[in-house]
Amino acid sequence: MKSTEQLKNEHEGIKIMLEVLESIAEQVEKGRVSRLEDNDIRNTVTFFREFADKCHHTKEERELFPTLEKAGIQKEGGPIGVMLDEHEMGRNHIRAMLESLDDLAESEIAAEKFVDNAYAYVELLRQHIEKENDILFRMADLSLGSDMDNKLFQRFEEIEVKEMGEGTHEKYHKMIDEYRKKFLR
Repeated sequence: MKSTEQLKNEHEGIKIMLEVLESIAEQVEKGRVSRLEDNDIRNTVTFFREFADKCHHTKEERELFPTLEKAGIQKEGGPIGVMLDEHEMGRNHIRAMLESLDDLAESEIAAEKFVDNAYAYVELLRQHIEKENDILFRMADLSLGSDMDNKLFQRFEEIEVKEMGEGTHEKYHKMIDEYRKKFLR
């Protein structure tokens, strides 16, 4: 498997969880917070912080992007710089959602903050994933030889174990399946 295929596979799980987050935001927006289990909301946002950012974005930022720079793909003013900026915007939305969770049921301001940031995050990540899949990963596939791609894939595997811990990746894939069934009918 190519390194970019691993990232694209992760994108598929992230896209499902974006639908889950959107569903949760719709319920919060309609004042149906009491129908949601607090852990489901918190777990969904934590999924994005841990799986999408800590695991997936770490693979890109620590390994893929520097490798692409060495291969001649521009960072500043180029696609890598755009991706890095969008990663940071996403982190800001995640922080804001997490900050709003404790007061979500009692505060319209907290609910509005959560909903606004959830919708903004969903939109940002959908566009971000499309750019990576359709532009950046194609550039990577054309720029990287099979030896470098194999090394990247190995480094990605190491990141999963060292950064996330043994079995964590699988735990999040199980969560994706559970939440798809629970929230997306």
